[in-house]
Amino acid sequence: MKEEFFFISDSNINFVIVENRLQHRGMAGEQLIEELRETVRKAGAVLKRLETEKEVLEQKLQEAEKRLKEKEEELKALHLKYETLKVAKSLAGAVPQGEDAKSKINMIIRDIDKCIGLLNR
Repeated sequence: MKEEFFFISDSNINFVIVENRLQHRGMAGEQLIEELRETVRKAGAVLKRLETEKEVLEQKLQEAEKRLKEKEEELKALHLKYETLKVAKSLAGAVPQGEDAKSKINMIIRDIDKCIGLLNR
């Protein structure tokens, strides 16, 4: 008695066909076996295609995540630059023109001291 095993094992496909159990059915059994083999071959091809597609999509995701991180860092840098410019602009407009930076800073420090004094009351 001849026993042949047709076995495919993968993460998504597990088929085991024992041919001698179907041979007593004659031609219909052989045809069934061929149809099953063809179905398994097609399933294997689909699996390989999907695995390739998954790898491509994972690569695209990694690239997109990298670009997102770069853009977030760029946004942080721009936000910091914006805040710095805001402070510089407020310093420039805090005192009349013609006074130097030291007097502007001293004036801001006096204003801060006044605020602290009001808070302590």
